[in-house]
Amino acid sequence: ASHLLEARVLMALAHLRTNAPDSALKVIEANPQPDWTKGRIGWQMLYTHILKINLQSEKAEKILQTIATAKLTVAEREGLDNL
Repeated sequence: ASHLLEARVLMALAHLRTNAPDSALKVIEANPQPDWTKGRIGWQMLYTHILKINLQSEKAEKILQTIATAKLTVAEREGLDNL
């Protein structure tokens, strides 16, 4: 359900703000694996950001290929820029 994904995203953001990107990745990728197609595009972008700062750029790029960044809201774009 999308509310579970939302909770993970919020926890991951909290870890990022405390400079714990490895913990953010663990929260996001914990089992059961989330269905990113049911979440917001901004959440998918956050996931790719977390992957990149955890040195998993190749995996992030594969996800980015499926995302249309033009669909991000202004607030989502600004939020990602400020991470």
